[in-house]
Amino acid sequence: MRYAQTQPISVNVRKYFASVAMSCGITLDHGCGVGRHFFYLTELGIDTYGFDFSEKLIKHAREDAIQRYGPVYPADERLKVGNMFHLSELYPPHEFYTILSWAVLYECDFDGIVIALEGIERALKPGGYFFVMMRIGDPPHDSCIIRSEGGWSVTKEANGTIRTYFKSIAFSEQLKRFGFSIEKQYLRFAYGSKKQAFGQEFLFRKK
Repeated sequence: MRYAQTQPISVNVRKYFASVAMSCGITLDHGCGVGRHFFYLTELGIDTYGFDFSEKLIKHAREDAIQRYGPVYPADERLKVGNMFHLSELYPPHEFYTILSWAVLYECDFDGIVIALEGIERALKPGGYFFVMMRIGDPPHDSCIIRSEGGWSVTKEANGTIRTYFKSIAFSEQLKRFGFSIEKQYLRFAYGSKKQAFGQEFLFRKK
């Protein structure tokens, strides 16, 4: 169950994002997995939707939703199977005030990230917020760098996973190209024994 066991958002950061979402409105959990953040936001009264590419994880999330909220809850509508590279097939333009993407975007190559960001920009309302966690820093020493330029590197890691690592400023600059401004950023935790890369959370706002 890939993504099912990813490290959750730190408590203070999650509370901050929730406060933003509560003040704004309809929210998307982008790559929701089994629904950890989807349920957290829903149970705060936030109008929340979620999707994931994994049918297995969405089936688990839908079953959990029915258990929590009863058989009349529209789980199929709220939790969809879909691909982040084809977000326009799932939701209309300018549908969401806030989008949360936790530990999802870096699990593909650079070109995939660009396509996903195009979909996110399209799905957000003007002035909407995008909260994202990326891997920032140098790739692990045991990974194979297959492409690198302009402040980012695409790797094939020891287990065969494709990941993209950014320098912090390079990722912020990439978002600016899509019309976002940075509101906040947080350092989270280091990866690997040498701590050459770390998770960093960003809150961006669409202009």
